[in-house]
Amino acid sequence: MFIAIAGNVEAPLYSLIIEKGYSIEVKNSYWIAKHLTREMEFRGENIIDLAALILLGEVKGSNWKVSDSKIDEYLDFLKQNNQF
Repeated sequence: MFIAIAGNVEAPLYSLIIEKGYSIEVKNSYWIAKHLTREMEFRGENIIDLAALILLGEVKGSNWKVSDSKIDEYLDFLKQNNQF
């Protein structure tokens, strides 16, 4: 399988988020997904942000933050790949 970021992934992500039990609205340039039965809300700048935040929230729960060493590891990765 190969999927790359493009406009054609937005409709499938929208559909998947709805199928997972979320409502979606756009308010003040933020995309907001609220779960219909659980107290979960995510806000992003686009549908792709929402999908990523939902994945983070559903997999990690309220313990989604990482340690300082994981942050340092990520910053090192960015530097090594000329992203920082």
